[in-house]
Amino acid sequence: MQNPKGPEIDQSHLFVCHGIAGLKIFDLVDDPISPQTISTETDLDCYDLIADSGLLVVSDSSGILQYSYNQTDS
Repeated sequence: MQNPKGPEIDQSHLFVCHGIAGLKIFDLVDDPISPQTISTETDLDCYDLIADSGLLVVSDSSGILQYSYNQTDS
């Protein structure tokens, strides 16, 4: 990642904005030192986010977006 922004951890997930490249979601359960990518959402131009209890609020070039995600207890 060349210009990561707005990293946020919520239990077993790491969320990182990557500008016009979208949003990357990583798994922290199996190996927190070398997280594995779970998903890359490329339809976003995100620059900041808040993750809390299964709710993800993302700031992108079109405004504020809200998503839900599954939590896995660590």
